[in-house]
Amino acid sequence: MKPLVCDLCGGKLVIGSGGIAVCDSCGMEHTKERVQEKVQEIKGIVQIDNSIFVENQLQNARRALSKEDWEAVEKYYNIVEQHQPKNIEAVFFSAYGRSMLSLSVDEFYSRQQKFNVLEKSISLINEYNEVSIEDNKEILLKISKYIIKMLRSKFTYDAWKNSSGTVVRTNESYTRLIMYHVNLAFITELLGANEIYSEQYPNDLIIKHCEAALSIPKVSLNKDLYIKIQTHARQRLERIVQKEKEEAKEREDVRIKQYWEDHSAEKAKLDAESQSLEQQIADFGIEIKNLSISVEENGLNERIIELNENKKTLGLFKTKDRKVIQKQIDTTVKELEEVKSERNTAIKEIKKKIRLLEMRQSAIDLKLKLAGKQEEE
Repeated sequence: MKPLVCDLCGGKLVIGSGGIAVCDSCGMEHTKERVQEKVQEIKGIVQIDNSIFVENQLQNARRALSKEDWEAVEKYYNIVEQHQPKNIEAVFFSAYGRSMLSLSVDEFYSRQQKFNVLEKSISLINEYNEVSIEDNKEILLKISKYIIKMLRSKFTYDAWKNSSGTVVRTNESYTRLIMYHVNLAFITELLGANEIYSEQYPNDLIIKHCEAALSIPKVSLNKDLYIKIQTHARQRLERIVQKEKEEAKEREDVRIKQYWEDHSAEKAKLDAESQSLEQQIADFGIEIKNLSISVEENGLNERIIELNENKKTLGLFKTKDRKVIQKQIDTTVKELEEVKSERNTAIKEIKKKIRLLEMRQSAIDLKLKLAGKQEEE
């Protein structure tokens, strides 16, 4: 019989107590049931349908994850992984649960080993996505969320004090560094994703995780490199967004053209009405222009100017004559105000008509632009 190998890394499995097998390379445990399945698969004896069982364990794992019960997260995702070794959610979160558990234990080297497995599980994302039926975007978003949570987590670490009790050294930065490498592994996988040049979300995640890397305390890193990666991601993002806008416009233009080809009679009617409205609006504009240069109004203005000039020529003692002219001026001003009022009233009415025509024109333009879309919605 062929040797039993690890579902995660392909390393040799060593059978321990209770029938549980442990990988001698990455340390991943395989349940007794999974070992039996692997034996049966090698022998080719039976094909077991355990889809309902696996789905139940997956739901248990997700509930544990939402409650941050890391021990249960490791347990249930590990079961799912053993039955579905290409399920990247299970591969990542079984290792993630073990890593988060290690943050509360004062044993750095054990913590480092668990985080190394987590880092390796991230390096499988793109490989597994090629053969996975899972929603890659949802999985990546979920992994991203919990990596960020990990970076912000508190953890135990060793501290050394001098004779006076003052802390002079800690190994806090060691854990920060292994967290940093997990985050870097995720950025690296995102940079290798097929969707990076066609979809927005991988570039959004790259920008987010570069910002997270730059905010990790007590870790020396190449800031210029992360800024460069961010810049390139933003540039790709801009190109993708612009391309999506252009493609959307092209699709809409094609749709509109096709719609009006199929409804040519309706379009001809709308076009004719639109042209008629434009002509009516133009005609009303001419009417307003003509009202603005009223001959009668100009004549009254000239008459007022003439009367004022005559009034100025009268001597100081021509009081009676001055009063007569002033009365004529007042009468003419009144006539002018009445003419202006009539003109303004007429213009106001014309503008009302223009506004109604413009409203109808806008409605036609919108209908031509929507091309039946409103009816579909």
